[in-house]
Amino acid sequence: MKRRVLVPTVLLGACVATPSLLFAQSDTGKAKANENANNQTRAFRVSKLMDAQVQDQNGEQVGEIDELAIHPDSGKVMYAIVSTGGNFSGGGKHTAIPVGALKFTKDGDPVRLNIDKNRFKDAGEFDIAGWDNVGDVRWGRINHQFYGIEFDGSEYKGRNDSGEVTKVPLERASELLEWDVITRERKITGEVEDLVFDDSSDRVEFVVVDFEGIQNADNKRHLVPLREFRADRNEKQLALNIADNRLNDAPAFEEGKWPDLNQRQWNRDVVAYYRGNENAAPDRNPGKNPNRPNRDDDDDDKDDDDDNENEASASNPERNWVRATEYRRLFDASKMRTINGTVIDRVRFEPENHSPGIALKIKPDSNQDRELLVHLGPAWFFDHQQLQIVNNDKITVKGARADFQGDPVILATEITIGNRTMVLRDNEGNPVWDVVNRDRDNR
Repeated sequence: MKRRVLVPTVLLGACVATPSLLFAQSDTGKAKANENANNQTRAFRVSKLMDAQVQDQNGEQVGEIDELAIHPDSGKVMYAIVSTGGNFSGGGKHTAIPVGALKFTKDGDPVRLNIDKNRFKDAGEFDIAGWDNVGDVRWGRINHQFYGIEFDGSEYKGRNDSGEVTKVPLERASELLEWDVITRERKITGEVEDLVFDDSSDRVEFVVVDFEGIQNADNKRHLVPLREFRADRNEKQLALNIADNRLNDAPAFEEGKWPDLNQRQWNRDVVAYYRGNENAAPDRNPGKNPNRPNRDDDDDDKDDDDDNENEASASNPERNWVRATEYRRLFDASKMRTINGTVIDRVRFEPENHSPGIALKIKPDSNQDRELLVHLGPAWFFDHQQLQIVNNDKITVKGARADFQGDPVILATEITIGNRTMVLRDNEGNPVWDVVNRDRDNR
């Protein structure tokens, strides 16, 4: 069974803010977690993955990737459709391999499967004419089980009357690469040139767009976080809810001169720029969200004197979550502990001069009669995450004990529910949502 490590969407790998949760897969989970800790992302161009050779765990070739099945809203890449002969337009045998069963190294290199060739021969055949079935949850569970991968369809829409997920709406990567892009004012249009897949999350994190109508950008390409788009399947387009003139200064690179997609600063700059967009994707952030800090204010705050810290704290409650405030100083690494328990409720709390935060009320297994509050982080951050936590979930919490407003609490560094672990802070208490501002906040 795979254990998934969810690093919230402040980072690509471990460094960049995005809206989706990042996963590291079980067989290589520890290695990927270590890479993330060292700011190593695992980004690949989807166009380069098409036709990539697939090898079994012993290095013997078993086929090649003809297609990827992608959820365009969350960016989740569910399956690689692998041909063992012929091509995707017909001929040969095809099978749908859960992406979690594949290990990617670098563009152009073979992809490694987690089983051997003999076992792979028994894999179920995928009917290339029945694409709609690739998102069927019952079929997906059986498919994942064959490869020893746990199937998790909880984040997807498409439920029956009982609330059970029945179908995941997936698109072909080859078709997504032909989708159009429109902006809010529609004066600027564009085309999807490529998608950037993060192996540590099994998700598409960025869209590479060839825009038309941007000043002095005829030969440039823009890397835009997927979270900023709304997918319109009927029109086969991605809608970017951002003022057209904001794109004039957006990070871009020359056509044919791709940046290192695993380079920390480039990804941080891209995400930081779009985090300053007051009108993020409407289905995730309708209009201006008062509970989300405006990154455009960063330059104005750089020259704040220490004497004005209290005034700034009072006037910027959202931004205080990324500052070295009294609340943040509550974290004491010497008081780290691990607690197993049951989720009772999800509640909000509010440190002094902070915007609301999200906490979990849990009942520890070691003390059934006493409830404990586990502080996660700012609501403006968690409102854009896809982690689902429900009452009665069994949970393991790691964090530092602290006294908050006279009551004992845990400032969580990570929480584990089932086979998923969400990382919130490092062992020194530095939260994942402040990476972009860490250098300034720790000055």
